[in-house]
Amino acid sequence: MKEFGDNRIEQLINLYDLIILDHSYVGSAATNKLLLPLDDYLPGAFLKTQHEQRIGKGVNSYWYHNHCLV
Repeated sequence: MKEFGDNRIEQLINLYDLIILDHSYVGSAATNKLLLPLDDYLPGAFLKTQHEQRIGKGVNSYWYHNHCLV
């Protein structure tokens, strides 16, 4: 969607219930408390499965300060 490239995260959080960000924005969004940690809402077993079935280490980039922010 075009607005994802044209707007700041602060604007998008008021428009959407779920936003999936490229990992390069996760630290900034977490520091500014713009995202909710998914590990507070998703079952631990689901997150564990995601970790176990990952290919490569890319999924690790979506964890910030011990919280999943994807």
